[in-house]
Amino acid sequence: MAGQDMPHVMRLKNEAGWNQTEADWRRFMRLSPDNCLVAVRNGLVIGTVAAIKYGNRAGWIGLLMVAPALRGLGIGTLLLQGAMDALRPCRSIMLDATSLGKLLYKKAGFRNQLKLERLMAGEIRIPRRSSAVRPIRPRDLAAVIAMDTRQFGVKRAALLKSILADAPRLAWQIRRQGRLAGFCLGRRGTRNYLGPLMAGSVD
Repeated sequence: MAGQDMPHVMRLKNEAGWNQTEADWRRFMRLSPDNCLVAVRNGLVIGTVAAIKYGNRAGWIGLLMVAPALRGLGIGTLLLQGAMDALRPCRSIMLDATSLGKLLYKKAGFRNQLKLERLMAGEIRIPRRSSAVRPIRPRDLAAVIAMDTRQFGVKRAALLKSILADAPRLAWQIRRQGRLAGFCLGRRGTRNYLGPLMAGSVD
């Protein structure tokens, strides 16, 4: 994948009705340039996939998409294989599976680990923000990265820095007795996306 592919990728994204923006693809290209792939036919981008390594411990696959009119022809399988090859040194490879891609991933050897629930809020009354909640600033990143590493299991500092830089107004934290008690980041899209959200306790 290269910068000149972006207009084609955005056309493909709109055809598929995805929420992601160009910034999401560019984030992967910035953080993992050799592991972002496109499928091309007759000079036209017909599919994408992106993969990122967290050292050799874990890898993540995302943005796997095929033009709606060309699904079922093996393009997704080729893209997935390319991403898995790029992550081969990793001890484990993970991804989010929707019902649309679940069979593809199962055939490739992936198995269910956790159930994913995607929740959407439309017209809701947003409660008054607590005085305990304050924006995340660059100086707070070390504590955010430390909490994320403990709970996610691997360090993904570059990814968190990128998300914060792209959407600082969606980045919030709570501190108790001077220590980070929880945080939430977000990404801009056709609909804004909240997460990761982590805290030491439910309250």
